[in-house]
Amino acid sequence: MPRNSFPSSRSLTNFFSFFFPLLVVSLQIPSSHSVTSIHSKVVPPLFVFGDSFLDNGNNLQLKNPSVHFDFLPYGVDFPKGPSGRVTNGRNPADILGQLLGIHDFLPAALDPETRGKRVLAGVNYASGGSGILEMHCEHSRCIPVAQQIKMFEDVTLPDLRSQLSSSQVSELLFKGIFLFSSGGNDCYKMCIKSTESKHCVSDESLHSLIEDYIQQLKNLYDLGARKFVLIGLQQLGCVPHLREKEGTCFERMNHAAALFNTRLRSSTDRMKQVMPGSHVVVVNTYNIIGDILDDPAAKGELQLSAIEILNNNSTVFSLINSQTNGLIFVKITKHT
Repeated sequence: MPRNSFPSSRSLTNFFSFFFPLLVVSLQIPSSHSVTSIHSKVVPPLFVFGDSFLDNGNNLQLKNPSVHFDFLPYGVDFPKGPSGRVTNGRNPADILGQLLGIHDFLPAALDPETRGKRVLAGVNYASGGSGILEMHCEHSRCIPVAQQIKMFEDVTLPDLRSQLSSSQVSELLFKGIFLFSSGGNDCYKMCIKSTESKHCVSDESLHSLIEDYIQQLKNLYDLGARKFVLIGLQQLGCVPHLREKEGTCFERMNHAAALFNTRLRSSTDRMKQVMPGSHVVVVNTYNIIGDILDDPAAKGELQLSAIEILNNNSTVFSLINSQTNGLIFVKITKHT
């Protein structure tokens, strides 16, 4: 059974339930029973940037997206069905938002209805296929992270300022959490193009990539952001189509992801230097998802099933966790 790169929303819920108290301490998030905010709620807003790991439907608003996930089995456990999320149910941004106390799912930035009071709890700008570098989104096939930040500055901030006073906007941004998942597509494409037998990303390339990442965070910092959560890269070489091609995980790509994560973690001191007063948390996604992939049975007794999706002319092989009845891995094979 080829391994997918994404665990079920149930597995993510378990992780975030453990991780959330640490996040509260690290980012100095006020207790939900001790603070009254602008609307008598204690919930900090959540602003989401990055790639398909966090995309909640922005790519569905594009005319010719590089990737989109609006078909089954994606969304099989989501209340509204397939929604553009790359998972069976909620994605990490959804789960973190609910743990923070945000009652509704964050609106997608490109949704025409994302305005007014809907933006007070936060907005999701993430776009599948995007990366730190803008080259991944040629011909408007996805939204580069730099453009996502520009949307926050040019669209969301003016909307907030039209509803709130200057001091209230500053307070909202100061308390807000800025969630990122980026770098995976950059490393992936570097490795695909590389002819090196062992290492597919150079130290120079990684250094430049991290510096661009820090500058993007700094742009938000200059607008008032102070609390950042950076989701590290997963095991990029273990996605199904690479395992199918290689017969096993593509270890060069896993190595690139691990190197990126190491560089990212070691750069937090520099981030704090260029962004004084900020709080930065890096999530060790590589090991978290790796543990699930290496020992899925630890989550409950597993069984393999095949589901026929006739509308898409494909067979869906799913690994089911019988303990929680949650979908853990999905692979789609098109009929020939």
